[in-house]
Amino acid sequence: MEYDELSGRTIQQPGPWKEILNARRRAKHPDYTSVVAPSQGKPTSPPRASPAPRLPESDYKIIYRPRHGLRLTSWSDRQIAAGLQAVSGIPEGIFNHQVIIQVQAIQNLVVASTPNEDCAEALHHVTTLQLGAVTYKVLSYFKHFPGTVKGVIHGLDPGTTTEQLPYILASTGPRIVQARMLGQSSSAVVTFEGPHVPFHIRAHGLFTRCRPYRRSVQCCMLCGDIGHRRDVCPTPEATVCAQCHERDPAREHACAPKCKLCGLEHLTASKECRKKLRPPPPPLHVRERLARSAVTYQRQPQQQPSAQQLHHQNVQENAQRQHQPPPHVSWSSIAANPVRVPEEFPPLPEQQPPTADNLRMQQLEKENEQLRKQLELQAARTEKLEQRIEELLNHLDTIKKVPAQHVAPTATTLEVTQRPPSVPTPTQMDISRLETLISDLGSKIERRIAAIERRKGSRRGSEAEKSQKTRGLFHQ
Repeated sequence: MEYDELSGRTIQQPGPWKEILNARRRAKHPDYTSVVAPSQGKPTSPPRASPAPRLPESDYKIIYRPRHGLRLTSWSDRQIAAGLQAVSGIPEGIFNHQVIIQVQAIQNLVVASTPNEDCAEALHHVTTLQLGAVTYKVLSYFKHFPGTVKGVIHGLDPGTTTEQLPYILASTGPRIVQARMLGQSSSAVVTFEGPHVPFHIRAHGLFTRCRPYRRSVQCCMLCGDIGHRRDVCPTPEATVCAQCHERDPAREHACAPKCKLCGLEHLTASKECRKKLRPPPPPLHVRERLARSAVTYQRQPQQQPSAQQLHHQNVQENAQRQHQPPPHVSWSSIAANPVRVPEEFPPLPEQQPPTADNLRMQQLEKENEQLRKQLELQAARTEKLEQRIEELLNHLDTIKKVPAQHVAPTATTLEVTQRPPSVPTPTQMDISRLETLISDLGSKIERRIAAIERRKGSRRGSEAEKSQKTRGLFHQ
């Protein structure tokens, strides 16, 4: 039994759309045959598994690439999740509530998603995965977050490393989040923040063309399968010809290159292959329109009219348009019903364009604010200088009292009257130097105070000028 996706009701008869879709598929693919046998009415091919639900976009996502021939399809998802929980050290209760594990069998990858930053760090540091009695090595890395786009640039110097790219690349538009080299080539993949890829970025001080990054279709050269790379091949011991993809070939066999992606006579995923790169994503305005339409479709009620009702409604509307005569418009009718213009328009907003006086007042306010900050800073400096002068005066009084306290020592009072070695014997020259320093500091303070008073006077004058102009504006 089939069902209608719009109404959710079971369809007793296939309807005409079944034959229309089959005809379109046959026209596009001549070798297409229906999956339902006409005699038995049962599918001849095994049903495909439903796609896994999408992971939350705001979560941290960690990708694990297994090493040393680990075939993930040989283990259950529960065993893989338990192995990750044991290796990461996350408690089982927190792991079950905060972490989502998905196994991608075709690409031979494991994806871990979590909104918790601590769990993400613990999962990112996982380098091994124990399944049964065997410990496998895995490579973990973070997947880029939503809200970022990737671009690719070409023509870099041969031998450029990923560590050198932050010192080579610069962007005047979107911020560069990450950059890495594409293998041993002279191209680099640059991740930008935002929905757009800039047309140009700077490389070595020169503008370089930046194009949207298109992911390539992964093809393994060890086993010949499509969907995973060579470094994560689950069967690295397989013997397959890299050109004709013949399994267990003889040493001298007739080898004719054939691409597994497009079927033409060239190496798989070579530069000549037109299906090597995946199609680029749609432009931003198309993606936004699709997102809005998806939200609108979700907000619509579940009870939707059927296709027959919509067709009947369209036929009735077309018939009404055909039978209705066009409206008759004459000059007399236009003159009899003139367009009415309201006598009073709504008042305009009181916001007026900035004049020269307003700009001058704004400038004076800014200058007053700057002077106020400078006065506060000068007052703090003056307070520090006064504290320093007071400390010097106290030190000078202490030095003057030292000679009177230390008299000539005797044999009995040597230990009591002996001057500590840390206090030097003051001289008249030292005292005169300190007095000169104190007088200089006093003169500096007086000059600073005079400058502050002058600035205060200028500020009062500017405020008076500002108030006078304000009164003049009000009188106008």
